[in-house]
Amino acid sequence: MATAVERAIQTADASFTLAPMLSLGNLEAELTLVARGSLVLMTTWRDLIRVMAKDSDRFPNMMADARDRLFARSQHFLAKWLEDKAPDGDSSERDFQAITAIWLGAIENYWIATAIYRDPPLGIDEDRFIGQWVATLMTAIGATR
Repeated sequence: MATAVERAIQTADASFTLAPMLSLGNLEAELTLVARGSLVLMTTWRDLIRVMAKDSDRFPNMMADARDRLFARSQHFLAKWLEDKAPDGDSSERDFQAITAIWLGAIENYWIATAIYRDPPLGIDEDRFIGQWVATLMTAIGATR
């Protein structure tokens, strides 16, 4: 289990190294890449996610380390990135940490429903989900399409 957690953390570290390349000059394309990349990472980490959900109480220290080094780091990174992408002037009234929690939660929920339960919510396919995830997130941060 420790090896799987460490591998996931190494993958995440590599993703953070590549993050500067995410600047495509098109927020819609960048958010689409974030959404698709998140779904791919969760699929890659499928077994680890299942074990963490099932056995986290058996390995509390390892799970705390994974949450800190993997999930919390990703959440803080995305919150700051979204804040930086928001139009100047009206971002002070937005809570980017809450926005990040809501939209990452939506991706996680969609992935669990489709990958674990094999039951896409309302029959929505991945392209449709991602399209609306991007559109509504852009609205939430005050960006225009």
